[in-house]
Amino acid sequence: MRHVPAITLTTAQRWAFAGVNVPFAILHAPALGTLPALYAKYAHLDLVFMGLVLTLARVLDCVLDPITGYASDRTVSRFGRRKPWIFAGALLASVSAYFVFRPSPATGAAYFALWYFLLYVGWTLGEIPHTAWLSELSHNYDERSHLSTLRKTAGLIGGLMFPLIAFLPIFPTTDITPDVTAFASYLVIVLMPITVFWALRSLPNDTAAAPNRTPLIEVLRGVARNRPFWIYMASNACSGLGSGMVAALFFFYLDSYLGIGSKLAHITIMVFVASLLGTNFWLRVMYRIGKHRTLAICCATSMLTLVVMAMIRPGDYAFWAIFVVFATSAFCATGYEAAGMAMMADIVDYDTLKTGDRRAGNYFAAMSFVSKLNLAAGGGVALILVGLFGFSPSKPNGTLAMTGFFTVFIAIPIVLNALAAWFAWRFPLDRRRQDIVRRRIEDRDLRAAQASATGVSP
Repeated sequence: MRHVPAITLTTAQRWAFAGVNVPFAILHAPALGTLPALYAKYAHLDLVFMGLVLTLARVLDCVLDPITGYASDRTVSRFGRRKPWIFAGALLASVSAYFVFRPSPATGAAYFALWYFLLYVGWTLGEIPHTAWLSELSHNYDERSHLSTLRKTAGLIGGLMFPLIAFLPIFPTTDITPDVTAFASYLVIVLMPITVFWALRSLPNDTAAAPNRTPLIEVLRGVARNRPFWIYMASNACSGLGSGMVAALFFFYLDSYLGIGSKLAHITIMVFVASLLGTNFWLRVMYRIGKHRTLAICCATSMLTLVVMAMIRPGDYAFWAIFVVFATSAFCATGYEAAGMAMMADIVDYDTLKTGDRRAGNYFAAMSFVSKLNLAAGGGVALILVGLFGFSPSKPNGTLAMTGFFTVFIAIPIVLNALAAWFAWRFPLDRRRQDIVRRRIEDRDLRAAQASATGVSP
């Protein structure tokens, strides 16, 4: 194995890495919820058909994550392992956005299915290598926290851009229409090459690191023996299931229970603003107490916000109460996501120490796969359970129905977040241990490089 020298990044290089996430986040914002509604309204597509397309797209997305991670780890090119994949994903996502973001009577079912699937493929090809790149750009414990936080900040900026487009004076109303999504596609087409080429030109290649040539079965065995990975995945699974359950029922909570469903757009914008405000705060917390403790605190805080949500009653102050509570929840979610991404980079180092391979793509793909699966499963389970209790959003609900609703919406996610916090607190790779892992890897690489130069086995 060749020696991999330490990389010191400038402020501009850190932002170059993070900036790639801005246009990708603009794509995420409408594609998951807004686009299907617009295709139903303006292209008159059947809801069952679109539901099938969305389900298959999510399955495709989950399947492609580990494939992309494994392939990017094995890539050999003059530009390193990650850059060719990021470029290809950005190109495909930009072209797909131009077509799929224009629902009209002329865009039929096949049109929607084709470009929607290609959009998902573009996302995966770009985003999995981009997240894996984080572990290779820096080996420093705190620097990884910084990079992860900046990446999250860039994603929040991109996500906020989409709803704000509707407020531009060129549009007659603030409604989300095909004209708004078309404008968003142009924004992606402009920003994607700027941010991607900035990152590709200003950030170093990872050609010093030998590509992973380990057979797939050995990769899976290495993952199975990585204890820090499974502790983090346990925390991630509990938190993801809880988040999926809350997300699936949140609109019903606003509309059917509190009677403020019309305020959803205001709350959405507030979520992005609160999340942005939380980025620097949680970065400082990570510097002070470490990533895994920050993750545990964020889970515990989410648990407490759910307790408060259970106490809010319909009335004049319901909107302001939920506004404050959900702002707090969004503020803490930023810390959770930034800390988790940085912890994954340390988990990759632990795997490298144990196996001698560098396979960040596999690990970040596994994290993405589990996160998406948890959110989807949590949402599906939540809808099934409240349905079994007899809850209905279109008619008055009795005591049993509302008890079941709050059990699924509040009580179960509280337990899941408590478990997530417990697992996160038990995560073994703190700053001291990660430094030890890095020193051992660098000492081993140095001995291997010296042996290679002298022709003597290390």
